[in-house]
Order: sequence, then C-alpha cells, then structure tokens
Amino acid sequence: MWACPVHTEAGRYVHLIARGEYAEAYRVARAPNPFASICGRICAAPCEDACRRGKLDQPLAIRALKRFVTERFGVESMIDVIKLQEVLRPQIKRIDKWVAVIGAGPAGLSCAHDLALKGYQVTVF
Repeated sequence: MWACPVHTEAGRYVHLIARGEYAEAYRVARAPNPFASICGRICAAPCEDACRRGKLDQPLAIRALKRFVTERFGVESMIDVIKLQEVLRPQIKRIDKWVAVIGAGPAGLSCAHDLALKGYQVTVF
C-alpha cells in the first residue's frame, strides 16, 4: 500500500526491522527521502492511517519505527558512518549541466538532492 507521499516502502522497512536488519531498513527508509530522520518525528504518518492492521485493532507505529531506525542505525547515529556512506552513495554519472534551486526548505533541498543523484551540479540559494 502506497500511502506515503514520498513513496517510502514502509512495509519493507518494518519487515526488515522485525528481522533485525537495521542497516538495510535504514537504507530502504532513506532511499526516496533525504529527510527520513526528520519524517520519523514530524510526518503526519498517512501510512499509519492506511495500515491494514488498524482494521483488527491498532495500526503499526510506522513513524516511530522510522524514527528508531534512523536514530539508532542511520548516519545520524554515528555508527559506522563511513561504511553507511559507502552503502548509500550510488554510482552517479556526472552531467555537465548546472541547476540553481531557489529555496532551502524541505522542497528545495529534496529537489537539490534528487537532481544531484541524477548527476547535475546543484547550487541552492
């Protein structure tokens, strides 16, 4: 179920957390969203509203699980930062074009992040 506006695979990282695969869960939670740790705190959690478990009793605490995995096992935790950076750093083919992004709020920074992953050289104003 894709209730997440940034298309995070919540079900996948929840299963990985349940299996104790925290570094991989962090990678899944962060892949579409450079602000995964922030979303673990402030997101409105539409995934929890859409969680099928809520029809039985209560939905899973998906936002709290994201916060757990980003705080304890992501770059924010300072555990094996170099190793995690290597896992997260994709092979990016540089494009010889520059893009200016106006605005350094969440939308502007997300835009700059996605453009940089596509190989553009980005300046944020």
